[in-house]
Amino acid sequence: MISHTIPDGRWLKVGADIAELGTDIYLVVVDYLSKFPEVVSIAQKTASAVIKALKSIFACTGIPTTLIADNNPFGAAEMQAFANEWHLEIITSSPHYPQSNGQIERTIHTVKSMLKKCRDDHSDPYLGLLQLRNSPIDDVLPALLKRQIQQKQQYDKTAISKEQLMAGDNVRVHDGKHWVQARVIKVDKNPRSY
Repeated sequence: MISHTIPDGRWLKVGADIAELGTDIYLVVVDYLSKFPEVVSIAQKTASAVIKALKSIFACTGIPTTLIADNNPFGAAEMQAFANEWHLEIITSSPHYPQSNGQIERTIHTVKSMLKKCRDDHSDPYLGLLQLRNSPIDDVLPALLKRQIQQKQQYDKTAISKEQLMAGDNVRVHDGKHWVQARVIKVDKNPRSY
C-alpha cells in the first residue's frame, strides 16, 4: 500500500474532487494536514469551472505544492496549464480506484451528508459547513496516525511487491468485462501509472 505522506504545513497538500447532490455540483477541496474542507458550488464539471473555483480557494488559503485528484477534469490540458502557471503539482489517482485518494472521498461523504441534512431541515448549509469545520480533530490525530501505520503494516504482510513496468512491456488490462493484451507505451510520473 502506498500511503500519502503527511505534509509539513497546512495547505501544502490538498485533495480535490467533484461532488454531486441532486442537480447541484460542488468542488470539494480538503487540506491533508488539518482536514479543513472548502466547498464551492460550480455550474458545470468542466476544467474551466474547477479552475475558477480553485483560484478562489487558493486566494484565501495559499497555493499548495501538491493537489491530489482524480483524472476528470483534473487531467485535462487546461488544468495542467493552470498547474504550471500557479507552480502546482497535480497528482491524479488511478481511474476507477477512488481508494487511492481516500482523504477526499471521506471528506466528500461527510460534506454530502451535511448538505443533505441541511436540505432536509431547511437550514443554512453555510452554518452546517461552519459546524463541520469547527469539529475538533486534533485529539484524534495521534490515534489516527497510529492506526494508519498499523493498517499499512497489516496490508503489507500479504501484499506482493511488483517490479516497475517499463515502456514496451507486455501487460494484460481489464477493460471492465475482459482481460485484454496491451503494451506499456509510456511510464507516467505518478506511481503505478502508465
